[in-house]
Amino acid sequence: MAWKKAGISAKALREDRILAEVRATGGDPRRLADLFGLSIEGACRYVDTFEHPDLIDGITVESTETFHDG
Repeated sequence: MAWKKAGISAKALREDRILAEVRATGGDPRRLADLFGLSIEGACRYVDTFEHPDLIDGITVESTETFHDG
């Protein structure tokens, strides 16, 4: 499995996939719940995480600043 060789945990891979789906669906909690077997509350937490003010298009402000500085 390529994700194991890359040193990524299954949990991190799943969370990344859920956040990608949040972006793709515009944050539809019902769709996330159905697709990933989450509760509506759990799906809403992912949507809230994605919409956090410290994030820009799913990239942290710190990462963006580091990218531009380097």
